[in-house]
Amino acid sequence: RRGQARLGRDALHEALADLLGACKLEPQNRDFRAEHNQLRTLTAEQPALANRLQDLAVVEEKALRQLHTARADEALRAFALLQRECDSETVAVQLPHWEARAALGQGLAHRHAGRRVEAREAFERALERAVSEHARAPVAAVHATVQLCL
Repeated sequence: RRGQARLGRDALHEALADLLGACKLEPQNRDFRAEHNQLRTLTAEQPALANRLQDLAVVEEKALRQLHTARADEALRAFALLQRECDSETVAVQLPHWEARAALGQGLAHRHAGRRVEAREAFERALERAVSEHARAPVAAVHATVQLCL
């Protein structure tokens, strides 16, 4: 479970180590082996992916700190950078959950700055980008909460 959680947080190297440990503890478990092999293949095909995901996390953390300290315009620029990095044509792996996170952050920054129309558009974009139910739930919750305030 820890390997799956780390994979969900984009900590690929740690997830790979945890899944390998799970495979050693339960060598007959096909699910563990399949997840481990899939992740190992992904990291072998995209060796820079783990670093890229870590860079995205750093940009998001910076933007969230700026938003927390009431610097909405600076946060908006950082979330826009995050969005551009996800949309970049050089991205070999599509990152829809990061696109959703960037749009959600942009919506929060717009809302904090009092730009309601832009906030609503950004939240709707975040909902479109959140492809799985697991990803849609927190986006929808934030969107619904903010809608009450708009």
